[in-house]
Amino acid sequence: MSKSESLACSNCSSENPLDAKFCQKCGHPLAIICSICSKTNDPGARFCKNCGTEIGIAKNHQQEASLQALRQTAPNGLQEKVRLAMSQIEDERKPVTILFVDIVGSTSKAEKMDPEEWKEVVTGAHRKLSEAIYRYEGTVAQLLGDGLLAFFGAPITHEDDPVRAVHAGLAIQESIKEYAQELAGYVDDFHVRVGINTGTVIIGDIGEGMNVEYLAVGDAVNVASRVESAAEPGTVWLGEDCARLVSSEFELKDQGEIQVKGKAESLRLYEVVGRIPEKESDREAKDKAFIFVGREREKQQLQTALLDLCKGHGQIIVILGEAGIGKSRLVEELRSFAARYDEINEDGRGEILLVKPPSLRWLEGRSLSYGSSLSFWAITKLLLADLGLKEGAPEARVELALRKRTKDLFAEDVGKVLPFLINLLGLRLEGNSEDLIQSLDGESLRRETLSAIYEYFSRLAEENPTVLIFEDLHWADTSSIEL
Repeated sequence: MSKSESLACSNCSSENPLDAKFCQKCGHPLAIICSICSKTNDPGARFCKNCGTEIGIAKNHQQEASLQALRQTAPNGLQEKVRLAMSQIEDERKPVTILFVDIVGSTSKAEKMDPEEWKEVVTGAHRKLSEAIYRYEGTVAQLLGDGLLAFFGAPITHEDDPVRAVHAGLAIQESIKEYAQELAGYVDDFHVRVGINTGTVIIGDIGEGMNVEYLAVGDAVNVASRVESAAEPGTVWLGEDCARLVSSEFELKDQGEIQVKGKAESLRLYEVVGRIPEKESDREAKDKAFIFVGREREKQQLQTALLDLCKGHGQIIVILGEAGIGKSRLVEELRSFAARYDEINEDGRGEILLVKPPSLRWLEGRSLSYGSSLSFWAITKLLLADLGLKEGAPEARVELALRKRTKDLFAEDVGKVLPFLINLLGLRLEGNSEDLIQSLDGESLRRETLSAIYEYFSRLAEENPTVLIFEDLHWADTSSIEL
C-alpha cells in the first residue's frame, strides 16, 4: 500500500486504508469527520471536501464543546463517579467493552437537508444515544459526526460491563425507534446500527495540548468498529468475545463468519435477539444439586424467625456476606424447611402456630447492578411476583391482573391505591386515574405512592403471612431502600 493510497496513523505511524476511521493496528482515530455533514476528511484537512465547512482546530473545539455539553446531561451521581475515577487514572491495560453506534445512510440524508437542520437532527440523536448509555453507567468517549463511541469499564469499572453495554445497545434501538416516529415526514427511514466488542486495551489520555482525548488503544476498538459496520440497520451486533460473556443473559443469533475490511481473518459475529426470559438462575439450580453443609447457627436463627412469623410476629433479617459465600442458598434452605415443616416436625414441639410454614407466601424482588436510577425497581418485582407475572409480560395482562388483585384486597377502597400502582408499573393511565396523577406535584405523588405500596403489602400480610425477599439489596435504588 503506497502512502498516496493510505492514511498514516498519528499515534503509531502505521499505514491504513483510505476509508478507515480507526487505525487497524492501535485503534486510534484516523480521519476528521465533519460535524455538519458527517463526511470523512483526511487528517489535517481545514475544510470539509463535501460541504466546505471549516473543520480545523475551531471545529475540533466545537466537537469537544458538544461532547462536554452531552456529558453534562449525565446524572449528577454518574458525573461524580467519573470525576473521581478520572482523577486516579493513568494509562492502564484493562478489559473494556466498546460500543460504536452510527446513523445509517447519514451522508445521503444530510445531502437532502440544510446543514443546520441536519445538525439539529444529529444533536437530538446524540441525546437519545447518550441517555441510554448513561442509564447503564457507560462513558461517552467521542462524538463521531453521525454517531459516537462509548466505553463500559472505563473509567468506571463494574463486574458486568459487557451486560450493561448490551442493555444500552438495546435501549438505544428502542429510543431511536421513538425518535424516528418524531422525525417521520421530515427525515424518513431513520435508523442506527450498534456494534459492541470486548477486549483488552490501553486506556487513558491520548494526544497533546488541546487535542487530548480519553480513548482506548488496541485491536478490540478496531474490531468493535468493524462489528458496527457489519450490523444491519436497527440491530445490535456483538464480537465473539463479548457474545461469550453475555450469552447467559441474552438470546443471540449466530451470523457466522463475516469478512470485514482491514482484517485478514473473518470475524464471527452475533446479533442480539433479546433478553432471555426470567427464570431460575443457573446459580440457584446448581446450588440445589449439592447437599447443604454447616451454617447451623444461621439456619436456626432463620427458622426461629420463620416460626415467629407463623405466630404473628414479623421482623427484618439482613444476611451479609461476600459474593458467592452462599447467602441465596441459605434462603433456599429456609424455604425447603418451610415446605417440609410438617414432615420433619410433626408438630411435636408443642408450638402454637396461627398458620403452618408450608402455607406462607414467598415473594422475591431482585435488584440490578445498573438499577440504582430505576425508582422502586425491587418493589415492582415484588408486585409482579404477587400477580404471578414476570418482567416483560404484556401490559394488558399486567393491568388486568393488578385490577383483579387490588379489587380482592381493597374492595370498595380500590380507588385509593390502584392509580398509584398502575403508574408505578408504568402502565397507561386513563380517565380519573390520569387526572389524579397529573394533579399531584412530585412530592405529593411520591408520598401517595409510598402509602399505596405500604397498604398493598399490609393487606397481603393480613390475608396470609408473607415473606418478602430482597436479593442483592446493595444494588437497590434509593426509593426501594426508603420504603
